[in-house]
Amino acid sequence: MRKEFGSLTATDLDWVLGISIDYDRDAGTCTMTQRQYIEDQCRALGLENEPTVATPALANFSADPPTDETALTPAEQKQYMSIIGGLNYVQKQTRLDVAAIISILAQFLSRASKAHMKQAKRVWVYLRDTADHTITYRRQDAATANVPLAFCDASFAPGGKTGFGWRRSRTGVVITLNGGAILWMSRCQTCVAMSTCEAEYVALSQCAQEAVWVRAVLTFLGAPQTEPMRVHEDNEAAAAIANSDAETTIKRTKAVDIRYHYTREKVERGEIKVVPCRTDDMLADILTKCLGPEKQAHFWTMLRGALHAYLR
Repeated sequence: MRKEFGSLTATDLDWVLGISIDYDRDAGTCTMTQRQYIEDQCRALGLENEPTVATPALANFSADPPTDETALTPAEQKQYMSIIGGLNYVQKQTRLDVAAIISILAQFLSRASKAHMKQAKRVWVYLRDTADHTITYRRQDAATANVPLAFCDASFAPGGKTGFGWRRSRTGVVITLNGGAILWMSRCQTCVAMSTCEAEYVALSQCAQEAVWVRAVLTFLGAPQTEPMRVHEDNEAAAAIANSDAETTIKRTKAVDIRYHYTREKVERGEIKVVPCRTDDMLADILTKCLGPEKQAHFWTMLRGALHAYLR
């Protein structure tokens, strides 16, 4: 960093863009957190004394469009946009556990309701209560060092209230490296899927694109990937299509746009490998919908490296 960007610090980089970075050479760990930024934002919003919440949103939360009676005033709408902007910055850097609800709330940046405002402030309260949570990367043995793993999931038109037209499924993708998450997304799909299988296959295509990009970055950084990246998928039909199962392909992909067969191409080239995954182990589930306290805590703990788990 010093050589490339002329960093002002003569020691290890420990603070950048509101992110605190801590190293433990003996334990072989590197942790990242935005605790100070979160606390500052909550203080500015006057949320220091709000009651504790266990999750960023209630399980399976879905948002309704505002009516004339519930819509925010122009001044309140401006504040709402600022709140979502702050939340979006946090989730993009270190807090993927709130990505799903922020993706939902961000659909109303032009016109939100009082309920949306209340929910946005709840997310900040959740972050306040978990501000000490960090993403931890750990030194690995030779077999697992710098070997990324991808997890891909989709929520099929959750509640019928996702995306423009309220019939879009939501894609969740997360890639881990050395024990912690390094890349994630929670995003409405741009097409209307006709089945769970189609929604999962569309999500696989998006995951494959991210996987190829991560492989290229790691190669640039001096960690070339000699094996296909393992992409975990909990939908058997979508995995079968990606792996060129002829019978499944004929039955399930008649209406699937050809551009989503990108996954199959990368499988055939040996860049990724789609492998089965139990639903209970699907870490990307936290990015497709709002979860209950137990699942929320379990997946977030796994992804931030607190359990030091490395699925193979």
